[in-house]
Amino acid sequence: VERRPQSGVYLRARDRESSLDAQLLALLNQRARVAEEVGALKRQEGTPFFRPDRVAQVIAKVQQANPGPLLNQHVAAIWREIMSAC
Repeated sequence: VERRPQSGVYLRARDRESSLDAQLLALLNQRARVAEEVGALKRQEGTPFFRPDRVAQVIAKVQQANPGPLLNQHVAAIWREIMSAC
């Protein structure tokens, strides 16, 4: 495979992507810690951990706040994965 020199613009864009990936990972881990706290509180109260109505509410809220370019269907899929993990 022939490798072409990469332009400075391209490399800066890739650096921005890497920086955003690191920020996203940090935020997802923060969300996971909060979800653990919520889970512990729900266990103490004896309330159900998984509530489909809450998942739908969160997804609707993020879709309403979505300025794009992500499509709302993609936002919904991403948030379902996030909420299933944390």
